[in-house]
Amino acid sequence: MVANGATCGDVTVFSASTVDQMQFYADPVPGAEVVLGRRRWLCCGAIADDPFFVNRLNGEVWYFPDTGAEWWRSSSFEKAADDVTSFFLRFMAGPRYVDLSATGREDQWAELLSHAGLLEQTGIR
Repeated sequence: MVANGATCGDVTVFSASTVDQMQFYADPVPGAEVVLGRRRWLCCGAIADDPFFVNRLNGEVWYFPDTGAEWWRSSSFEKAADDVTSFFLRFMAGPRYVDLSATGREDQWAELLSHAGLLEQTGIR
């Protein structure tokens, strides 16, 4: 399967035509708790309004968990997955989606995943 961008509930992967325009998210922000940069980080999508990134050196996917603060003011920057495929399977189309969604199990995408039996999966890393 090949896709050019996707929106799965609260999680969006930018399309090839959009991703270059969204790299401003990786620019250092004065006063930010976490210092990013385009050489190391590729902003490939957003979770609600907060960007998530792929480490260009090793392919890991990182994000800013919802702490109640704007993403660039947060000191919480966490590894979500070892690679984009694992991120997709766990966080976009799997059991960890509800951890990212602002509404948890109460949105249409979570309902679809639940009906498909994907929220209850175990053994996905």
